[in-house]
Amino acid sequence: MSGIDRRVSGGLKGFDDAVDQMRLGDNVVWQVDTMEDYRYVVEPYVRQAKADERNLVYIRFGLHEPVIADCEGITVYEISPKSGFEDFATQIHNIITKEGWKVFYVFDCLTDLLKFWYSDLMIGNFFMVTCPYLFSLDTVAYFALRRNVHTYDTIARIRETTQLLLDLYEVDDEYYIHPLKVWQRYSPTMFLPHKMTMDGCISITSSAETAELLSNLIFGTERMDYWNLTMNRAREILVSGDAQEREEAKTRLVSILVGRHTKMYDMCLQYFRLEDLLQIASREIGSGYIGGKSVGMLLARRILTRGQEYRTYFKPYMESHDSYYLGSDVFYTYIVQNGLWELRMKQKTEEGYFVYAEELKEKLLHGKFHETIHCPFFFPSGGQLWKCFCGEV
Repeated sequence: MSGIDRRVSGGLKGFDDAVDQMRLGDNVVWQVDTMEDYRYVVEPYVRQAKADERNLVYIRFGLHEPVIADCEGITVYEISPKSGFEDFATQIHNIITKEGWKVFYVFDCLTDLLKFWYSDLMIGNFFMVTCPYLFSLDTVAYFALRRNVHTYDTIARIRETTQLLLDLYEVDDEYYIHPLKVWQRYSPTMFLPHKMTMDGCISITSSAETAELLSNLIFGTERMDYWNLTMNRAREILVSGDAQEREEAKTRLVSILVGRHTKMYDMCLQYFRLEDLLQIASREIGSGYIGGKSVGMLLARRILTRGQEYRTYFKPYMESHDSYYLGSDVFYTYIVQNGLWELRMKQKTEEGYFVYAEELKEKLLHGKFHETIHCPFFFPSGGQLWKCFCGEV
């Protein structure tokens, strides 16, 4: 198929002019301030896809109002991210497999995943495993991110993976598009801001116009990963929060360290204090769940030390533990970073469980950890231990 045949309209002439139209295979990421801004580009995209008789799919998972108001003629999948990254990413993978070639997608705002996973790192991971699969099937997909919320590393990973990354601004009821990445297309004005008009777009080329536009924008500074922000907030609540705030913070930490709505979850809520959970989090490498065996040992210890019989019967036999925990996010990031997610998806199937197991095992033994994952503790053998984790010794 020729380059011309692969061109796709986004239904918004100004956008088409600014980026020389989309291509089959494009993942399009919009950085926006509000969901209304995202709808500004989604609505014409949906209208055009319907007019072109495309197979249109809406992936609904966000906490915000639906991006598409009228879903007639659109296949809608509602997926909950509550069960965690792996289950969510696997469900999306299976949907993409089922829908097949040249499908047009609209995804809810990826930023809403923070409310479920508490991790910028995992949003980057989700995009890195989903975008290439969409690309391989000649799909076109729209995603949104809220501007000035995510870490620079998350945005950098998404930018590296996607085909189009654009800032969308609304200033005084006028919309501006600023392409930050446009894969395999170029024009002298492509990467300048563009003002949307009824007839197309106007490139903002003069310094005066650029200065006026920029004066209305708010630029964010580097942000901590949402996981660290959550932990810092919990520490503040421990010191100065009221009883209800401490209980809410405790429930939140149990959810993101242990998991949700299991018998173990209920027992952790019963026996752990907020300070216990913060102590556990301080000894975690990376982020995510600490694992069922760790939880069981910690819970058993807490039950023993909480009882009245502790000083009489148990204290003489109890040692101070020096445990550390490798968070589940580290494991998933390791798989994604080393390009093994597709192999993992094949190995998870009934027919591929044993067929791909040996290959997956061998490749897992020779990978590298993502540079943002580092050891949060220091003791004489700590450096050597971390080298073991990284496969350097």
